[in-house]
Amino acid sequence: MERFKVKPPTDFEVRDTPNDNGSSLTLNWRLSPDDNLWGKRGLVEKYVIGRRLAGEEKFEFISTATNQSRIAFDNSVNNKDRYEYQLAAYPFKYIFRPIPWNSIMMVKQMERFKALAPWISLNPHGVVLSMLSQNYSYYVDLDGFRSDLARKSVWENFSAGTELSGPEGITAAFAAGQVVSPFLPFFSFFVQSSLTSDPYQLVTIGRYLGDGLMAKTEVAGPVKTKKSWLHLGRINVLIIAVVLSFFILYFIRQARKGKELFIRKIAGLDAVEDAVGRATEMGKEIFFIPGTQDMQNIQTIAGVTILGRVARLTAEMDTKLEVPVSRSLVMVTAREIVQEAYANAGRPEAYDENMVHYLTDDQFGYAAAIDGKMVRQRPATIFYMGAFYAESLILAETGNSIDAIQIAGTAMPAQLPFFVAACDYTLIGEELFAASAYLSKEPKLLGSLKGQDIGKALLLIALAVGVVVQTFGWYDFASLFRL
Repeated sequence: MERFKVKPPTDFEVRDTPNDNGSSLTLNWRLSPDDNLWGKRGLVEKYVIGRRLAGEEKFEFISTATNQSRIAFDNSVNNKDRYEYQLAAYPFKYIFRPIPWNSIMMVKQMERFKALAPWISLNPHGVVLSMLSQNYSYYVDLDGFRSDLARKSVWENFSAGTELSGPEGITAAFAAGQVVSPFLPFFSFFVQSSLTSDPYQLVTIGRYLGDGLMAKTEVAGPVKTKKSWLHLGRINVLIIAVVLSFFILYFIRQARKGKELFIRKIAGLDAVEDAVGRATEMGKEIFFIPGTQDMQNIQTIAGVTILGRVARLTAEMDTKLEVPVSRSLVMVTAREIVQEAYANAGRPEAYDENMVHYLTDDQFGYAAAIDGKMVRQRPATIFYMGAFYAESLILAETGNSIDAIQIAGTAMPAQLPFFVAACDYTLIGEELFAASAYLSKEPKLLGSLKGQDIGKALLLIALAVGVVVQTFGWYDFASLFRL
C-alpha cells in the first residue's frame, strides 16, 4: 500500500523569546493544510521539532507539539550558540470519524450485508464495521483492535455505486463511494459488537493510513538568543513599585519631621492597656503566649514585638507577667525583650528571667501545660500572639472558661475562627504585623504602614474604575495589570 503523506506546515520561523534571560527561543508556524480540515481534527497527529547547531548536518529530535498547535518554546538553549530548526507534520496511522446516524447506511441483517459484498478480505481500504448502539461518538484505538479483535471484523470491498439501503421506516441510504463526510476517501469500517444481538446496526467509519511519511518544512535559522535587560511586559509592575515606594518614603520623611500620621485604630491593640489595667486591679497575673513556632517565623517575630509593649505596661503597673514558650530560641529572645522593657520603664530590678520560661516543644504537651496553669492560676488577661495550629481552640476555650480577657493575633486563616469565637479581641492577618508600628510609633515603621495603606486605597480605586470600564467595554483595562 502506498504510504500516506500529509502537507507540511507553512511560514515556519524561529526567533528569540523576548523579555527573558537569553535561555529560550520561540517557534511559530501556520498549521498544515491537512490539520483542522473542515473544522475537524484533520490528518495530522503531531508536529515533530528537530534542532541542530548551525553548520551541522543532522537534526536532533527535541520535542513534539500537538496538532492544532501553532507555537512552541525551546528552553534548552544557551546564548553562545546559533541554532537551526526544522518542523515536520506527522500523520495519524489511523483516521476514523463517526458519521451522524441519519446520513449513513443501516443494515437489517448480516446476511443482507454479505449479499451486497460476497468477497471478504483484509483490505484496509474498505472495511465495514458496525456498532450495536447508536452512540456514534465512540472512538476505538485500531492499534489494539487489529490485533485483539480481528476475529470480530468484517472487512469488505465495495465498488462505487453499490446501493446500501436502511431498514424500513428509515430513508437514509447511500452508495459506496458517496461523500457523506469529508473523510469518506479514507474509509475503513470496524465492528464494535456482535451483529447477531440486534437486527439494526449503526456503522462507524475510519481509515487505516499505515506508517505515513512526515512532511518537513524548510530549515529555519540560524538564530541566537539574547539576554533582555528589561522585561518590557512587566513595566506595569515597575510603575506600581515606584508609586508605592514613593508613598512609603514620603510618609517616613513626614513621620521623622514629627508630623502626626493618621493610622486607623486597631481595636485589639487599643484594648491592651485596658486589659493590663484590669489584671492590675484584680491583683492577678498576665499570660502572654507567643505561639508554637520558632524565631524564623514572621508571626513569632511580630508576637514578641507586641510582648515588648505588654511587658512595659506590666512594669509600669507592677503587674506579674508570665510568658511560657515552646522554643528555646524564642525563650532567649523574649527574655531580652522583657528585660529591655522593664529597663525602659525605669524598673530593671523588677525583672525576673523566670517570667519567661520553657515548657516543651511538643505541640499538645505545650497546650496541656498552659491549660493546667490557666485553671490553677486563673490569670486575668491572656495574650495569644504568633503562629498557632490545632492548639488554638484548646487554649482559647480554656481561657474563656476562666473568664479571662483574651486578646489574640495570628495570620493562620484556619485558626482565626476559633480565636474570633472565644476571644474578646482578635488581630486578623496583617493587623498582627502592623502592631509593631502601631505600638512603637517608630517613624520608619509608621511611614511604611501609612504608605502601604495608601497603596491599598489606590488598588481599590483601580478595581472600581476597572469594573466600570470593562463592563461597558470602553477599554481593556485588565491588560494594564497583565504580567
